[in-house]
Amino acid sequence: MDSQLPNNLTQGSAILGYGETKRSYVKYVAAFFAAVFLSAIGAFVAWALLSPFSLPAGTLATIALPGKTNLPDSTPNVWRKAALSGSPIMLGLARSGKGLEYFVVEPRWIASDDAISISSGLLKTVFAGAEIPTINERPATSFLSQALLKARGNSAFLTLWPEQDTTRKPVSGNIKDSQWKTDLAVSTINDDIVLEGDNYIDLRALPEAWTTVSPTLMDRFALDIRQIPDAIGWDGIDKHDPTLKLVFTEPLNDETLDELYAAAGQTKTANYRLADGSVVPELLTPDATEDKARINSLGMPLEVILTGNNLIFQKYIPTETKTSCGERRIAAIDTESLPTSIPELRAMQERRAKLIFSVDRGNLLVCYQVINK
Repeated sequence: MDSQLPNNLTQGSAILGYGETKRSYVKYVAAFFAAVFLSAIGAFVAWALLSPFSLPAGTLATIALPGKTNLPDSTPNVWRKAALSGSPIMLGLARSGKGLEYFVVEPRWIASDDAISISSGLLKTVFAGAEIPTINERPATSFLSQALLKARGNSAFLTLWPEQDTTRKPVSGNIKDSQWKTDLAVSTINDDIVLEGDNYIDLRALPEAWTTVSPTLMDRFALDIRQIPDAIGWDGIDKHDPTLKLVFTEPLNDETLDELYAAAGQTKTANYRLADGSVVPELLTPDATEDKARINSLGMPLEVILTGNNLIFQKYIPTETKTSCGERRIAAIDTESLPTSIPELRAMQERRAKLIFSVDRGNLLVCYQVINK
């Protein structure tokens, strides 16, 4: 008997050719781990960007620097050490109850020794003082945009914060080649008023400067005027023979003239009869009306020069001093006139320099120029 059975099925049938094989899950596992990895990266980036960093409540200025920046020896140690770390950082200056507070915002992995600090996300704020001041929180994106994008190569990014005034925007911009290009729009004025000397301010372009400089200047010259000048200049403010220059584009009123005469010590004597019939001399300021016609005849703008006991009225003649700083100068400050009570400003005073404020394409431009003694 034949034990072999005949095979009558069609050869090559797709059904009969099907066999059981093991299914591969490698690609699914790889996709799973890739999704987990990307989710972790996304969570890390969100954590880094959304975690705020700390700034003292009285912050006056911050400056973002690229890594490996050499700072002068006169700068605070907390600044110099952070600048040499090789990582982008933000230096800060704040006002506190004890004076000025210096701090640094930097990546949290940079060693800060025994200095006190506050960490949040990838960043930490290191304070030079022994106590943590009152702080405000800022988004990490502002640090990253300034330190990584705006402060690159030879550039730094400086921001001046309006103290205790949340309605005013901070003034900021890049610093490169001794020029600070700010985002502060300055009013356009057709006729220039540029005073000669190392210290002057065009108050029509910078009207808010009057409230800052007038108390010191007015106290120094014993002058209190209500009529705000259009420009003001000074020299030798800390010396025995200071000079004050005022430019007016409107006629002086009688009260202003009286104040100018009194500041110059110019007086006249008038006799005053008392009730008992006796006569006593009285010191009076010169009668403004006597000089009003003469002063008005000089024309406008009018320049008033006050030096010692000298008071000069003359027609103002604009100067045409060329400058490499911006399109039109509106102010200048000699660094020797800056307050010496701030240690960090003494380094600027070791080499006499001038800060020139100009209008450039509608915005404020500040230039630092060294003056050869």
